[in-house]
Amino acid sequence: MDENSPRSYYTVIPADVRYDSSLSANAKLLYGEISALIGEDKYCFASNAYLAQPYGITERTVSDSISKLRDAGYIKLVFDRDPKTGEIKRRRIYLCLSSREEHPLEEIFYTPRKNLREGIEKNFQYTDIYK
Repeated sequence: MDENSPRSYYTVIPADVRYDSSLSANAKLLYGEISALIGEDKYCFASNAYLAQPYGITERTVSDSISKLRDAGYIKLVFDRDPKTGEIKRRRIYLCLSSREEHPLEEIFYTPRKNLREGIEKNFQYTDIYK
């Protein structure tokens, strides 16, 4: 398997990202792609060219989207540089906490039934749409 290959067949885009009106649809989709590429090491190191290819967008669009995701606090970029030349050897992209700092990603993705006080049956109404 190529080390840039998706490690997941699906992706989760948190509501904070999905409904952020300052982000383009491409940026939101890119967030999902980055999350799918994160492995056990907890970061993605795909290049802009690699991220652009499956969606038929330019590397410039990817760069702009990554900048907007970073500026909004949804991702963190870490650059590994050559100590002699200062040239960037690798970029690591980490997912950050949600924009609501008090909610780690694990809490966003896990929705317990704690809000359903009377039990699940009393919180939903049966409707027969085929009558």
